[in-house]
Amino acid sequence: MMKNKILFTIVIGVAVIAIFFMRKPTNNTDFIPVNDQGEQYFEEPDFQNMKVILIETDSVRVFIDFEKYQINEGSFVNKISYFNQQNIKAIRKDYLHPNGVTKYYMDLLISNTKEEDLKNVSLDISSSQYLDKVIDSLRLGMITIDPKEGSPGKYYFTYWYVIKGVEDTDIHLTVTTDTDGSNINVGWET
Repeated sequence: MMKNKILFTIVIGVAVIAIFFMRKPTNNTDFIPVNDQGEQYFEEPDFQNMKVILIETDSVRVFIDFEKYQINEGSFVNKISYFNQQNIKAIRKDYLHPNGVTKYYMDLLISNTKEEDLKNVSLDISSSQYLDKVIDSLRLGMITIDPKEGSPGKYYFTYWYVIKGVEDTDIHLTVTTDTDGSNINVGWET
């Protein structure tokens, strides 16, 4: 009886360690940041700097302090449509790559969306079986900016994607780029 308990404990411990090491690596940190006092904090978008911009037929929320980051707002807004097309191409390319993470993130997005919301846009939980069709349903919903750690004056953009018609979701497929749209990284955010 005691041997079974010890063996069970060892198996569980090995499984937990194996899961940790087998995770798909990403550049996105999924740990909760801690400030100097040891308290958890979550960086929220600065709503004072939010702008709603119409890109093609979609409203995109942009959380960028253009003055702080010395970005030409007009030039940036004109490039959003191009960056959006480039990001969708990157998502498709990653989806087709054998080591890509898009399939996993898209499945996560679908499985964490309310079933009635998916039905409203003619999808369902089994949509993860044909994720390539769901990519066509992605819509750019938000753009944020974050400074690069250890690189003063440098920053990157995060483009947050939702499924068209499903706005109230906790999980977003994201594409992070540098200021000129290169160094693309596909990930997810909550």
